[in-house]
Amino acid sequence: MHEALLIAFFLIGGVFYDICVGRGWRRSLLIAALLGGFAYLSRLDTAPNSDTPLVNGGRVHGARAAALVEEGALLLDVRTPAEFAAGHLDGALNIPVQALKARLAEVPKDRAVVVYCKSGARSAHAARLLLDAGHPRLYDLGPMSAYGD
Repeated sequence: MHEALLIAFFLIGGVFYDICVGRGWRRSLLIAALLGGFAYLSRLDTAPNSDTPLVNGGRVHGARAAALVEEGALLLDVRTPAEFAAGHLDGALNIPVQALKARLAEVPKDRAVVVYCKSGARSAHAARLLLDAGHPRLYDLGPMSAYGD
């Protein structure tokens, strides 16, 4: 059974935050507004961990993600350039989720794509954008720390 999550994205003082929110989402948006930030919500239909490409959201196990990359999948890091510079998975392409719509052409549709971020919220949003753009073999790793587990 799938459950719906709300994911809030905040830009406060030039720093990007993401958080999965539930019932308190209105309060989270109000806090961001009071801090002079920008915020928006994205609905994500999640599925249990899976080794199959995403159809309606969901995550791929870390070991399966590593195997996909060994088989030629593109590793897509959707964190900010500063986060990427501070450390990333070897061979990853960095396209921040905020810029992904404008840079969709850089993500090939002819090979599998494994997308990740810091916590899993931005990768889930990026996965939705890529699915909507017609990427047929998309895998959401979620947090970078899950890779290879």
